[in-house]
Amino acid sequence: MGYIFLGEAGVPGREYVRRRSVHSINLAVVAWDSPLWWEGLHLRDYLRSNPEAAEAYGRAKTRAWEEGARTLLAYRRTKGLTVARRRVFIV
Repeated sequence: MGYIFLGEAGVPGREYVRRRSVHSINLAVVAWDSPLWWEGLHLRDYLRSNPEAAEAYGRAKTRAWEEGARTLLAYRRTKGLTVARRRVFIV
């Protein structure tokens, strides 16, 4: 299927795969009902119910890319620092 396995990439319990093509895909996989699974759902629900926070989160992701975060780890670190610094969401 063309996916490349990237391992945990610094997040124990979360595995990453990606595929580069016309429509590139980055996919994070976690175990159902695990703490990471619940954290993802809480973040999703929070952003859905708080449009301002969702906008700020989107800007943080864009800023991470614009600041040169081109690898999975760099992007996650830059975005995460921006989100934590700005207290965009509470899980």
